[in-house]
Amino acid sequence: MEYVNIQQTNDNKPCLIYKFFDKSLNKWLCKKILTTVNNSRLKIFQQEAETLEYISGFPLCLNYYGSKLKFIDNKYQLEIITEYCEKGDLSDHLLNRKKEQNYFKSKELFYHFSSFINLFSHLQSKNISHRDIKPENIFIVSDNEFKIGDFGSSTMNIDRKMFTIQGTECYLSPELREGYERFKYKTGGRCIEYNPFKSDVYSLGLVFLFMATLEIIDEMFCDLEDLDKLLKERLSMITNYKLRQIIFMMLNINSEQRPDFNELKVYFLNIIENKCCNKCLQLCISNYSFCKSCHSFYHTSCDSTFYCKECEESMICSCNHCKNQLDIINIKCLHTYCNNCKLYYIEAHNCHICIGFKILNEGFTLVDSLKLPLIFICLCGNRMNLSESKNYYQCNKCVRKYCSSCKGRYHPGTQCFIGDEYDLICKCGKGCTRKDLSTIFFFCEKCDFSRCVVCMSGLRSHRDCSVNYQEIKK
Repeated sequence: MEYVNIQQTNDNKPCLIYKFFDKSLNKWLCKKILTTVNNSRLKIFQQEAETLEYISGFPLCLNYYGSKLKFIDNKYQLEIITEYCEKGDLSDHLLNRKKEQNYFKSKELFYHFSSFINLFSHLQSKNISHRDIKPENIFIVSDNEFKIGDFGSSTMNIDRKMFTIQGTECYLSPELREGYERFKYKTGGRCIEYNPFKSDVYSLGLVFLFMATLEIIDEMFCDLEDLDKLLKERLSMITNYKLRQIIFMMLNINSEQRPDFNELKVYFLNIIENKCCNKCLQLCISNYSFCKSCHSFYHTSCDSTFYCKECEESMICSCNHCKNQLDIINIKCLHTYCNNCKLYYIEAHNCHICIGFKILNEGFTLVDSLKLPLIFICLCGNRMNLSESKNYYQCNKCVRKYCSSCKGRYHPGTQCFIGDEYDLICKCGKGCTRKDLSTIFFFCEKCDFSRCVVCMSGLRSHRDCSVNYQEIKK
């Protein structure tokens, strides 16, 4: 067999780690050799092998292929064989992503967060606590699959309240950090009272924080005095509100307010189902869309694109009437039609492309919308004609008149007309032209105001404007 050393001896836990090729399995495996002369230490090593054997086959856990105990030169040697992950560990993976500025998308983070929370919740149900969660103990199988390993610090006996201080300094929970400081300065013992699951939640929260920001977790996180400020600064870098809330809950400095994995699993499910707008942070009750991949909700007034730029996919809309969820991938107008209840369920504002669609009972039909002639339509639905003086438009049926410059109600005696250079004078005083001849909307570049020439408004739904325009144009 070919053995290649992939990790040197650790002073606290003497071990050698090799990779070797197993011909019978036709794959590379990992061999971990633990050496000790102490019987109590040997029991700890054997407990790791027992834990790995017990969880082998669990999703996201390294596969276990057996162990062997040897006695050589008056020393015990325990060999533990697991699967080998050629792509390395999560720490190197994240550092490489940082160099390439290759940040995780929100949907990727939700997937990995959900997978690990479910795994550790399952381990908690089996009374197994890892107690050394960090990126170096998470291994890369593929870009979409990570696995947890190194259960050398784990414990399966959770009936007691006192536990030894275990873990890696930067990833210790605040309660373990305090205990470790007392032990280091000989003002406390190695065993303290704490909840190992809640402590693991904190450690996993730091891993998630590293994944979401690609900012390394270093010795600054060991300073309890500035820890709260540091965590807030790092959390502010996460743009997705729900991801930020999940990690915030996991990194609660107060262990009593921090959830264990079972509680975290429930919280995670609740927060991804929470219909809170990702921009205004208000509850979405009606007129909203959401991304099924990153679980982001948006009011149509906050984001009316119906397209998640981060996930690069169309969003889903919920009908206000029947609550039916519809994929609007083929709809190019904001006035979306619900085929279930036969109602228009989004009242969009300033829809400058709906003029190209004719609204039918069965949905939308694209009609010719190129170089639409400028036609003004009265509120009564009839075409308006320009007066001989060119100062106003008048309905050929009713008595309504509209100023030819500002398109508001006609105001004789007040100078508004400025010639043929502009099609419309905005309320801010700037002249506007209809640059895009495929729409019936005027847009002011100064104040971003728009006005529909069909309904003479920019502050209401234009659901019927397309139909009215097409009928009048005939």
